[in-house]
Amino acid sequence: MTRADFFEKPQRHTKAKMEIVSSYFAAWARIMSVKGEVLTYLDLFSGRGEFIDGTPATPLRIMGTIGSIDGLERGIRLVFYEKKRTYYSVLKEVVRKHPIYSRLRFEPGLHNREISPHMYSELPFNDCTFCFIDPYGNKGITLGLLNAVIR
Repeated sequence: MTRADFFEKPQRHTKAKMEIVSSYFAAWARIMSVKGEVLTYLDLFSGRGEFIDGTPATPLRIMGTIGSIDGLERGIRLVFYEKKRTYYSVLKEVVRKHPIYSRLRFEPGLHNREISPHMYSELPFNDCTFCFIDPYGNKGITLGLLNAVIR
């Protein structure tokens, strides 16, 4: 399967992955939001945001989860990176059309950039960051990146 085929419609393993990520995110956000700090959701390889068949991909599923947790839209910062311009254009459009978008306190950061070692120190990590790294079809996972995320 090529990366282009990947976004036609989600395969069973992709649906399972998205369910795991969004469920874990929901549990994490409920626990961390009681600290009263701003949470950050950081997706380093965001893709299109939705599949060509209209199925929400991880970025939109996370946004939907935010809408299901009382008050979270006021205390979370979303940051999405996608290097492929065509995917980034769709991502930007679907994120801005999502119903939770207008309720977010912080405008989502949408970046058309490839994750590279020289930018690790620029990534918006804080003490309450949930970082999703799924580089399907991309290079970019390095020990340096993993160390930056863990710190």
